[in-house]
Amino acid sequence: MLAAGLTVAAGLAVAGPVGDSVPWIPLFTVWTATYAGGFALVPWAVAAVFAEGFRLRSPWFWLAVGGAVGAGGYFLGAGGHGTPWDGFDLSFHLAAGFAAGMVYWLVAGRSAGSPIRPGPGA
Repeated sequence: MLAAGLTVAAGLAVAGPVGDSVPWIPLFTVWTATYAGGFALVPWAVAAVFAEGFRLRSPWFWLAVGGAVGAGGYFLGAGGHGTPWDGFDLSFHLAAGFAAGMVYWLVAGRSAGSPIRPGPGA
């Protein structure tokens, strides 16, 4: 979720007035990661169980999951009306979801459904 938060924070820095939002990137990152983590916990857990069960190791699967969770966050949320980033709402949600999906695939998704091998001392 930190990848999602950093994606949104960087997007806000680019979309806002130059220099005004740059000092706030760490705060935006933590806030967005907390929001995204709370929202995405259940759908992401369902997707992980599904991927493990069917041995889905494709990065495209995790991009789709990330995009779906990001779009869900946009459509189920308030839509960001009256925020400084009006007009970029769906883009930010999708970019955050795609980033989270790729990071998850890099960390754990590549080995979905793999048998657990005992370590060298076992």
